[in-house]
Amino acid sequence: MVAVVAMLLVLVLAVPAQAQSLPSVASGHRPGPDILYAPPAAAPQLENTGPWTAQPILVSGTSAYRDGEFLYQDFLYDDHGAQGVRDPEDPFSLEDFAFSPKHGTLTYPTHEAYANNAADFVELRVKPLADATGFRVTFNTLIEPERTAFTIALGSSDSPVDWPHGAGVSSPADLFLTVHGDTAELIDAQSGAAPDAPAPTASVDVTRRQVDVRVPHEAWDPGTGSVRIAAGAGLWDTEEGGYLTPQAAASEDRPGGAAAGDPPPALFNMAFRFDEPMPETANPATNTIAEGSVLAGADGAFWRERAQADALQEGDVSDFFAEVDFGMLEAGTRDDSGIPATGAMNRIL
Repeated sequence: MVAVVAMLLVLVLAVPAQAQSLPSVASGHRPGPDILYAPPAAAPQLENTGPWTAQPILVSGTSAYRDGEFLYQDFLYDDHGAQGVRDPEDPFSLEDFAFSPKHGTLTYPTHEAYANNAADFVELRVKPLADATGFRVTFNTLIEPERTAFTIALGSSDSPVDWPHGAGVSSPADLFLTVHGDTAELIDAQSGAAPDAPAPTASVDVTRRQVDVRVPHEAWDPGTGSVRIAAGAGLWDTEEGGYLTPQAAASEDRPGGAAAGDPPPALFNMAFRFDEPMPETANPATNTIAEGSVLAGADGAFWRERAQADALQEGDVSDFFAEVDFGMLEAGTRDDSGIPATGAMNRIL
């Protein structure tokens, strides 16, 4: 079940028209490894089912309106949480990742179900339906869905509000939608009470790593205005309920690498990060390998999660949100203006 989506990977495919121009070797074997001639790998996380039809963006840290859907494409393998104290048993070792270090310090529980990737957003979608608002959240890895949770903050407030279930962060919000496995809950951000209306529902597609959520209009109706939306993912405590609280070192059932806070921030990944710093790839101060690794660590932007780690450390994630225009969704307006066409970017192939 480990993710097959790869970041910054180019797969060169040979086509019959080019075969005659390829050089030959004495053995008669076609040039290069067999993988060059294989069809593209299937990525179930990028597949659509049900009412979801829009093609994915495939450029990380961007959003678009397509086919009546709002899409946000996240960075891959950026699920490192807040910058805290390094877990001494962190499998993301400083030796192996000297020039590609992570900035956040959270580590996953050692149980195999987490696969060191259980709360990694690939994509989030929003779509108005006849009698509900649909949300689809895609993860990179999803082995046991009840262990993964996410919260979507809907609407705004005059000041930041604490996210529920021990998430350890705050942001403006009117309502909180929290989902773990196929359980969904909608509560008022101020009172914590559920609306006097039908509860939201959730279904899980383990093969595609997708969680499909429906919020009935009787509980929340965005109309045709613009709505502030934020989202974050973490791990669910299947015994006690609530987000799993990080500690200093990971155990089989609890994450490690905790940052300061009461409670410490428990989210591994935040959505709607449109201004993550690009890594510094050419630093004139680098003269040796040792200097290069130190500067890469100080830069902390290789996995495009530096802003995320710093915000989670502070516990205020107010900067990470999208203003979703439901009028554009109802009209089926296409808008790809938030997707760069040139320059450095993280592509998903």
